[in-house]
Amino acid sequence: MNKYSAVQCKDILNADAPYRRRIAVGIIWDTDGEEVDALPNEVEIPESVKDEEIPDYLSDKYEFLVSNIEDIIETEEVLV
Repeated sequence: MNKYSAVQCKDILNADAPYRRRIAVGIIWDTDGEEVDALPNEVEIPESVKDEEIPDYLSDKYEFLVSNIEDIIETEEVLV
């Protein structure tokens, strides 16, 4: 987890640069038949994670394998 807030990061980095977000949506987890209520269907992916590493990142973070990811949504926001 980043120790700086988005606003602090704006001050540290180029203030006019857009903040890029990637969100994995429609995540289907392989729970091996186990009912698990706490698994998210959307997760924001850190910029340091390459696209091909997203399933491994999610599996490591939540300790369940990923069966499918419907889409990766990319947005850019300018922090004010």
